[in-house]
Amino acid sequence: MRALFGFCLLTLAISTLASCGGSADSALVGKWSTDSASIDALLGELGKKSPVPMDPKVLKEMAAAIKIELELKKDGTFVVSTGLPPMFGGSTRASGTWKEVGKQIQLTTKEVNGEKQAQEDVASHQFDGTQIHLSMGDDGPILSLKRA
Repeated sequence: MRALFGFCLLTLAISTLASCGGSADSALVGKWSTDSASIDALLGELGKKSPVPMDPKVLKEMAAAIKIELELKKDGTFVVSTGLPPMFGGSTRASGTWKEVGKQIQLTTKEVNGEKQAQEDVASHQFDGTQIHLSMGDDGPILSLKRA
């Protein structure tokens, strides 16, 4: 049950990430990825919000198996790949368009795992000059991506 709850929260986080056109000279163009500290922090926050206590050892094992990579291309498109343990659905690949709006990046997901989305998903996230901070809902935890 605890693992299922954690998976549900993690799925929410990933769907928020995979939810835009960019500028060829933007500082955002390039590859971005999570690191173990960012994943550990996210899972720790999700574990605190769980109605059922989560085993820190299980959270650590989950964190070691998770990888999220985002590539923002000069042509205003993006590709995001998420690597999850097979028991949590395995890998996902999403694509769409992106654009920079002030200190935010807006991602519009158009395709997930090769299937066009019936309705585009738009999500905005913060950029502080060195990291992209993906918020998981209005009061949810934040997952940070660093330049790969």
